[in-house]
Amino acid sequence: MLWSRRAFLPLLLAPLAGCGFHPLYAKSERSKEAAELASVKVAPIANRLGQLLEFALRESFNPHNLPVAQRYTLYVTLAVTENDLGILRDATATFGEVIVNAEFSLTENKTGQRVFTSRTSATGSFNIPNDAFAAQVAGDDARDRTVSQLSEEIGTRLIFFLRQSRPG
Repeated sequence: MLWSRRAFLPLLLAPLAGCGFHPLYAKSERSKEAAELASVKVAPIANRLGQLLEFALRESFNPHNLPVAQRYTLYVTLAVTENDLGILRDATATFGEVIVNAEFSLTENKTGQRVFTSRTSATGSFNIPNDAFAAQVAGDDARDRTVSQLSEEIGTRLIFFLRQSRPG
């Protein structure tokens, strides 16, 4: 019975091979999108959170730091909002939230024209313990998670744009 299931599995997957299906989130160094993303230069982003996002984007676009002609420049503007939640009677917060809104645009270097613009946001939450150091570490971790989420989302949206704008 087990051998018949194994023999049947390739028949189920065969239609996917001809339809052009390829996973978006797969880590493939040979994909066309990886080469196109490497040609995107990330402009400096203001503030410490912006620096972290800039480094995360550079690392995800060109992880091996290969020399590639810069075809596009990505400009990102961040707006950070921090809220204290879970306020106790003595006016101390027990829960915090970080909301980071990113507005970004892709500019073609040859023409200087903006070819793609979008917005995204990420939210991170964290507990605020009584210890000040632990509270700082928890807040920093929430900010790091939002940077990771934004980096993934911006990269995904750029891949969609680059796929649509690819000739052929």
